[in-house]
Amino acid sequence: MTYRQGGTTRLVDLATCRERIVKPPASSSQSAAVSADGRFHAVVHSSGKGRNLRNTIVVNGRPVYSVKVTGDTSNLESRGPIELLGWSGDDRWIFFAIDPGSSSSIAADGLVLRVVSRRGGAAHGGFSGQSEDRNS
Repeated sequence: MTYRQGGTTRLVDLATCRERIVKPPASSSQSAAVSADGRFHAVVHSSGKGRNLRNTIVVNGRPVYSVKVTGDTSNLESRGPIELLGWSGDDRWIFFAIDPGSSSSIAADGLVLRVVSRRGGAAHGGFSGQSEDRNS
């Protein structure tokens, strides 16, 4: 799991409870996560404007998941910016949430946990029957 503290990115291995400081990849992303072994860097890139705004999770320079950002805050399944949460213990999956409309009040109530393979594909999680955007 990674977190930022005072401008420093820290990596905590939840299996061993060890913590280390890591350098995030240079990018203009809004969030970043480094795998436990340090080999994989996930970042969220934003592209487009207005109705064409998209957030894309990129792992080591390769897009793995993309979603259109609508800014709608009507429910937890509305599209909003992607918030990276961290990596699975085996570094095969990336956990994230979509924050509807970047709404602090909705986020405070809890967001839906989602997961996508570091190799790409459909995201899993959320409510059943919901279709997820795939790679762009």
